[in-house]
Amino acid sequence: MIHLIEALCAYALSAKTNRIDEQRLLYSSQPEQELERLVRTVPAKGWLDARRSARAIAELDIQVIAPWDLPNNLKRLRRPPRALFVRGPAAALYGVSEAIVGSRRASPGPMEWAKLRAIEAVQRGRCVISGGAKGIDAQAHRATWGAGGAGIVVLGVAVDRIYPAENRGLFSLLLKQGGAIVSEHPPLAITYAAHHATRNRLIAGLCESLWIAEAGRGSGTLHTARAALDLDTFIGVPSQSVGGERAGIEWLLGQVGNVSVV
Repeated sequence: MIHLIEALCAYALSAKTNRIDEQRLLYSSQPEQELERLVRTVPAKGWLDARRSARAIAELDIQVIAPWDLPNNLKRLRRPPRALFVRGPAAALYGVSEAIVGSRRASPGPMEWAKLRAIEAVQRGRCVISGGAKGIDAQAHRATWGAGGAGIVVLGVAVDRIYPAENRGLFSLLLKQGGAIVSEHPPLAITYAAHHATRNRLIAGLCESLWIAEAGRGSGTLHTARAALDLDTFIGVPSQSVGGERAGIEWLLGQVGNVSVV
């Protein structure tokens, strides 16, 4: 049997599959054998990268969640992650969590609204999930840490990186307080700007409730909202009195789904 962690890295980095193969792996009664079959066609360069990532996983004490062990809602996504790589306790991803997302260039009203939602979530004993970007994401994580809660940061870059770099200190505080940093990209993986948008579906798949503090019509936040609508996840948005950019929120309120003004 191929070493499991190396195989998962090879699968995440370079295996060529189709949706049928991916679904079979998610629900197989013999998933490790299925994984071995899927990575047989990985080229030598792919295996070299996978072994480098596997060594980094051991050195950095990163936890790996195989596709067949993903939380159920992640399996239901149109594009489930091939694996998850976690700094901090992987168990945090299986608890009841609430996500708070919104604009990077956030307005004062939505920033305060996001802060209150984070504090309330912590008071309910829940983890708070966000993407770690500037603006609403960072505000949610700061409020979570300040309230003594556990924050889960979902990255669009490899799990061994910090993005944006200015949030290094904040992420470190979250880890010390029982939070986690998670990515679908193993350490040392090369990522691209588009991955900051595609990671948003993971935020939707990990949360029980999604709070959207502010969003323009073309906001990347709406990637998260669309995935949450597909999963029939509760979505809460602020009233007009909160202020800020609302074009994306107004669009969302016009969709069929479990959306409420709070």
